[in-house]
Amino acid sequence: PASEDAFLPYPMQIGSGTYDILPSIPYTGTKDAWSWGAQLSAVLRTGDNDDGYTLGDRVATTAWLARDLSDKVSVSLRSNFQDWENIDGANVALNPRMIQTANTQLQGGRRLDVSIGLNYVFDNGHRLAFEDTEPVRQNLDGPQLGIDATWNLGWQKAF
Repeated sequence: PASEDAFLPYPMQIGSGTYDILPSIPYTGTKDAWSWGAQLSAVLRTGDNDDGYTLGDRVATTAWLARDLSDKVSVSLRSNFQDWENIDGANVALNPRMIQTANTQLQGGRRLDVSIGLNYVFDNGHRLAFEDTEPVRQNLDGPQLGIDATWNLGWQKAF
């Protein structure tokens, strides 16, 4: 669409257009050089947006286990499962026969990822972290972009 007021397909929208509830239940524990945790979280959509549709709800669970190798270095293993639903309703400005990403029934999916991480803590409280995430299983309802691998490199300073 080349016009100024063209409506882009659902995956290209920058928000949901609804007020969303983001509940989360975390759990963490430690013993000696080991630490672990788990979290259940969701994105629950409320009502329709101004364009007549509601993005699908999302549910995610993650669990992790970490081990200190020294007072500066630790390694971690994490799993993450996500499930997201198709869109309810539709924007009448989008024609699903013109482009697949405008089809509301091709937006859901499920994915299971496994991650391996490495952390280094400097004497001044700074932390450098690297994590490699690989998908174990992906089941996408439509022409969505799959994930091959994700790498995260982060720097953090605790106060």
